[in-house]
Amino acid sequence: MATTLTAYYKGSCISSISSNNIDELKINLTKQIENGLRMGISLQEQINDYKYQLDKIENLWYESETLYKNDDDERTKNLRIAYMVNKYGYDMDTIISLWFANIACLLKLKVIKNDNMNGFVEYRKDGKNIYYNLHAGV
Repeated sequence: MATTLTAYYKGSCISSISSNNIDELKINLTKQIENGLRMGISLQEQINDYKYQLDKIENLWYESETLYKNDDDERTKNLRIAYMVNKYGYDMDTIISLWFANIACLLKLKVIKNDNMNGFVEYRKDGKNIYYNLHAGV
């Protein structure tokens, strides 16, 4: 059964990943928080960084949507990605990784709730139906 995981922050979603990556995400986010603490970065500083990065990615996503409106067109999709990569300074895979990891960290630190505006939704498709798990993942 095909399964994807979608991450939401303030009701926004920029991409989906394979649900096969959930276990790796859980391990990495715990290490990320612990490494930050070892480096002298307080939990509050980490939270502020996660929120700052998510807000920046979300703003770039909507800016690119305003500039390139036709989401269904492959050329438009590529222009939006190029815009985000150019403005953020990271490749799109890194931007998507930051999006998922930062949302997961904020959930783990209980800064946001896994609800209809923030968190993870798992989509499973068995060929006919799509099943939703609103509280999937971390």
